[in-house]
Amino acid sequence: MTTTTTCRWAATAVALASVLASCSGDSESHAELPSPVAYTAKVKNLLTGLPPTDQEAETALANPSALPGLIDTWMETPEFRQKMLEFFKQAFQQTQIGFLQFEDQIGGKLPGLTPAVTARLVRSAEMSFPFTAMQLVDEGRPFTETVATERFVLNPPLMALLAYLDNVTIDDDAVTSSTLVSKYGNALQFVLHYDDTTSVPFEASIDPKSPHFLHFYEPCPRKNGIPKCEVIELKQPTRVDQALLTYLFNQKFTEADWNDWHMVQVRPPSPAEEASMYWSLPDFRSKRELVLNVPRVGFMTTPAFFANWPTNASNLARVTINQTLIVGLGYSIASSEATPVSETGKPDAQHSAPGTTCFACHQTLDPMRNFVRQSFSVTYHRQTQELKPEQQVAKFVLDDTVAGGTGVRDLAAIVAQHPRFAPAWVQKLCHYASSSPCLDSDPEFVRVTNVFRDAHYDFKSLVRELFSSPLVTSAVPTASYPEPPATIARRDHFCAALQNRLGLADVCELNATAPTPIQNLAFGVPGASYARGVATPLLPREPNLFFTSAVENLCQRMAERAVDPPACLPGQRCFSSADPEAIRDLVRIVMAIPPLDARFDDVRNILTEHHDEAVKAGYSATDALRSTFVLACTSPSSSAMGL
Repeated sequence: MTTTTTCRWAATAVALASVLASCSGDSESHAELPSPVAYTAKVKNLLTGLPPTDQEAETALANPSALPGLIDTWMETPEFRQKMLEFFKQAFQQTQIGFLQFEDQIGGKLPGLTPAVTARLVRSAEMSFPFTAMQLVDEGRPFTETVATERFVLNPPLMALLAYLDNVTIDDDAVTSSTLVSKYGNALQFVLHYDDTTSVPFEASIDPKSPHFLHFYEPCPRKNGIPKCEVIELKQPTRVDQALLTYLFNQKFTEADWNDWHMVQVRPPSPAEEASMYWSLPDFRSKRELVLNVPRVGFMTTPAFFANWPTNASNLARVTINQTLIVGLGYSIASSEATPVSETGKPDAQHSAPGTTCFACHQTLDPMRNFVRQSFSVTYHRQTQELKPEQQVAKFVLDDTVAGGTGVRDLAAIVAQHPRFAPAWVQKLCHYASSSPCLDSDPEFVRVTNVFRDAHYDFKSLVRELFSSPLVTSAVPTASYPEPPATIARRDHFCAALQNRLGLADVCELNATAPTPIQNLAFGVPGASYARGVATPLLPREPNLFFTSAVENLCQRMAERAVDPPACLPGQRCFSSADPEAIRDLVRIVMAIPPLDARFDDVRNILTEHHDEAVKAGYSATDALRSTFVLACTSPSSSAMGL
């Protein structure tokens, strides 16, 4: 852009921001509270990323009390599911991990595992529990079951991983035992034949009674058209498990397997019954149960949660129990600043005795962490060793709840029944909506919490009640928000809005298995995150240069795809420079401001003036509309929440 055009852009953006703030309850201008049309657009954006339809705007204007019914309609859309999956991923702390974080559980690296497979494994582990929570919501189950469920949405690769973690055990002394090794001893070997002449079905290769047991046959790979047939033999029994798992992941799981998500019942084996074998691919593809010795109960025993919060012989599951309380009850015993609670390497007596910094935390944490220690080793395998006397008794003490028990199943039942559960999850959604907490003492917060409890912890009832509440709509002042809060649109909100409004799948390329330019730009938009020992999520509220630059660059990329693209894909929303209603549609769709909004005409006029100035400056019709698209895309109604 020329200097004149750049100045004009800046002036236009300021004018646009001023118009949007003037009627939306901006906290700096102390303007009037938002109209029903404006807060309906906000709520639909939060829940789906979509703009309100003209009919929805008319309904909201005619009858503000119709919002709960509109919310019910939006909760049935795939866009709502997509946004809740991202919320669940963060709220249950199933993300912020890489494949390296799984090595403690696996027992080391998996040599030869391809980068594409590791990326898919991490993605699957992250999404499994969000899918589980969403399925429980769809079934109308009490949301407390997310703490105590022993049913999980899994795909065949994850079923194999969980079975592997059950067949290979690492105890507190780092001694590894294996079902395969214990059965076959030194005779155990893994053989991979790259052979074009022999055909042996996979079922025979995993049948212990077959002469081909653990002998696998694959077509010869070719290099420069020449077949490279060879035989790979591994005769070290302790390495067979990892070699077999690597082979399964690299070569046997199909695209259909990775995408075959279904609810699976996890149960312990009955007397004389063997646990599921991790090489039993036909069972994983057809059966809906997994037989495991390792207890898998709720969000806090998933591989992703354990990958997030590894423990060791010094910490001994204190971090595990504390993060469990943070997720389930919104409560942290260990302050994030209490660094001695971290892995100090010192014996307990040296840093948790009376008079030391950590004594108070340890008084509560240590009896609680025993629930975890009784079920899991320090690498989160089944506990097979006798614990010290002080770890054999588990006791839960929080507020007026004092309860004993044994293992994670008892822990899950206690957390699910705790009075803090309901307000904790109302608070998580307050953070999701406004990037800031509601006041626990706010009468409206208390009312919404009671509705959630009285609805038997029905999650959709909570969403309906909270998002139609002035805690989110700002229709009237509340103790939590005397003036309507406005924050930047975090990455999950901004990318979902772009994706759903433009009809472009994974528009920010966040699911790409390798970094891309668009993905790098998207990571310039801050997202929600969490930290060890901190009960509240880390949520950016203010724009900075990185945010502004990332948003503008992403919007420029989207302008090229949305305005006069070479081809408009099925389901995609495209804007034509030859369409006289294009600017009107930019306001309605990209900015999510319906015609009934009092700001609509002023905003459309500003965009029109910008477009006309670009044409006068010599831009083509396409480039002028693309520039106008970027202005709409970077405007506060698109890049902020609450306006």
